[in-house]
Amino acid sequence: QKNGLTKALTSPMMEEKLKTLSVAMIYHEWSGESKFSDWFLIKTIKDATSFASEINAFERSSSSSTEMAKAIQQAILMLNSCPYEVGRKVIDISGDGPDSNGPAFMSRATEMAKNSDIRINGLPILDESEPNLVEWYEAYVKTGPGSFILPANGFADFERAMSVKIMGDMG
Repeated sequence: QKNGLTKALTSPMMEEKLKTLSVAMIYHEWSGESKFSDWFLIKTIKDATSFASEINAFERSSSSSTEMAKAIQQAILMLNSCPYEVGRKVIDISGDGPDSNGPAFMSRATEMAKNSDIRINGLPILDESEPNLVEWYEAYVKTGPGSFILPANGFADFERAMSVKIMGDMG
């Protein structure tokens, strides 16, 4: 996931998009312990490359727990403290399974996002172990006007899906 994200951030599509728009981003890894970067204002492909390098420096957590609701709650706090003027607030959630704590936790987290005018998009990573993951993301992750779900067909397809998703997030 991290590799696909960094490649998407430094792609020709991103470079083209940055000619007309800028974006403030924060990287949040939430499998196991919650780790996140500082806010990063991306105006040029050089900025995007610097942010990608920062993301690559993160060591991956080794947990099988998927606690999306906790990640969303933390992301809401981070978005509400963004030091930049933003046109919209978006949380992008990606993963290869549903929240370990179940739908009730997700409902509370997505309601918090709605109340803060935050859109949540999802990028489920599909494989045979979770055949209903797209439906789960549609029911429990996707939140707010203009939100969307964009599946990746396995980890090998993640870069493509993330590139398309970032472009959709930026408008």
